[in-house]
Amino acid sequence: MHLQAAFFIFLFADTLYLLFSGTQNLHKMGKHSTHLLVKVRPSENTLPFTGRSHKVPPAGNRRKTRGENMRNKLYMPAALMLIASLTLAGCSGKTNFDAVEETGADTLETATYAEGTQEAYVAFSDDATTISLSGTQAAIDGSGAEMASEGKLYITKAGEYVLSGNLTGTVIVECENASDEVTLYLNGVTVSSDDYAAILCYSAGKVTVSVVEGTENSLSDGTEYSLTDDEDTADAALYSNCDLVINGTGSLTVTGNHKNGIDAEQSLEISGVSLEVNAVEDGIEGALINLNGGDILVVTEDDGINASSEDDDFACKLIINGGTIVVKATGDGLDANGSIEMNGGDVTVLGPSDDGNASIDYDDTFVLNGGTLKVAGNSGMAQYAADSSAQNSIIVYYDTTYESGTTITLKDADGNELLNFASETSFNFALLSCDALTNGETYTVITGSDELEITIDGVNTISGNARGMGGPGNGEGMGPDKNGTPPDGTDGERPEMPDGENAGGNLPEKPDGEGNEPPQGAGGERPEGGPGGQGQGPAPGSDSSSDSSN
Repeated sequence: MHLQAAFFIFLFADTLYLLFSGTQNLHKMGKHSTHLLVKVRPSENTLPFTGRSHKVPPAGNRRKTRGENMRNKLYMPAALMLIASLTLAGCSGKTNFDAVEETGADTLETATYAEGTQEAYVAFSDDATTISLSGTQAAIDGSGAEMASEGKLYITKAGEYVLSGNLTGTVIVECENASDEVTLYLNGVTVSSDDYAAILCYSAGKVTVSVVEGTENSLSDGTEYSLTDDEDTADAALYSNCDLVINGTGSLTVTGNHKNGIDAEQSLEISGVSLEVNAVEDGIEGALINLNGGDILVVTEDDGINASSEDDDFACKLIINGGTIVVKATGDGLDANGSIEMNGGDVTVLGPSDDGNASIDYDDTFVLNGGTLKVAGNSGMAQYAADSSAQNSIIVYYDTTYESGTTITLKDADGNELLNFASETSFNFALLSCDALTNGETYTVITGSDELEITIDGVNTISGNARGMGGPGNGEGMGPDKNGTPPDGTDGERPEMPDGENAGGNLPEKPDGEGNEPPQGAGGERPEGGPGGQGQGPAPGSDSSSDSSN
């Protein structure tokens, strides 16, 4: 009994020592680096948000500190005493400890709290550089970062950098090695510039902007830029001349006061983050854009999400695999100087209200394979998915213009609501798509107080009169293609020229002695839709029609 009492006194004192020293260590870590409280699953050695491997050396290979060696010397006899104590306790049928759960040798250390969840403080990495920002200055703990001038923070080599605080200026990634990979953790940071981009990724192999869970972050650029020769291509609050990844589970607001919100000259991948982009021109721009998840809101005075490149030979593409995405654009909503592919996610496009832009605009094709798509905009340049799409859509050309705030609801034959959203601009065109749309089934589109029943009989089931340029790219389906050429078989096809036309497509010459009268066969009027003109959609009053079957 005395032996057990002595052991418990020793264990209690040691526990107090560990708690005190742990608190001191956490205090020190808070001063010099950033740690996260994250849930850890057994056998997962990954850093939060990035999926990158967190290198935890095996117990047998990791070098022990002097403190650990000393504690091991003290714990050895204590362990023998503990075994003896537990043996005695077992014989008496009593236990003084709760069961301890084994988590495996390769997992991060965990602590069990009252709620029973396993959580741990996990450093970004042992060699992460921490940067505390204040005004135009920065306190830097680590290597690879320097304040070259007031407000100009340079990142010069590969590594992880944890940013917090407020900076009036620009974070510039300019690595000596162009293949370096840089990760910027935004841990409650505000970066605002009066005359540059907020973050300028000029030279690196790839830059990852990871938004820390539970933090709010913002980036904004100046209205006018004062550019050097090295920075003269920047046109966005977050600009990258290299591959750019934006991830995390925190919140990030990007405001483009100069032109665009986010612009990646190469590839751009977004996942997980709660992202809001406001811009005076394009919201999100990149040559190859992958939207894999997150909550994304884009509000712009021009195009919403734009896959484009100054390199005419680059195959620009917008790929949507997941996430909740809302685009409110005065210009094109989803725009690609190439193609669009949608495989998942929930996408809402509100606008435009004018007929010079389109809710969905692309040069090559739009393949819709999955997800939920809700569109309300203007029919003037409207386009929809290609016949090769795997998921059906309903396209409505209204004969009236509905006011902003009008609700569109889609219901199945049993009255179940499939889609519901409210427009924020006036509109006369809608596109609705979800995985519930089945060939042969009848659905009801309720727009305001108006109801329209539509039976699905193909990939694109169309109601109303297709007007102007629209339809799938490459001349597929209803409506003229982007060059203004109506497809064969539509009411909007070019009429044949009367007999006597020449090879150049000009009107035939006037017959001798007939003044300015039209030629025979022209019906007393100049023929419509001569070469170079744009065709019209189906004639007014035509019935609903559909594209080719799925």
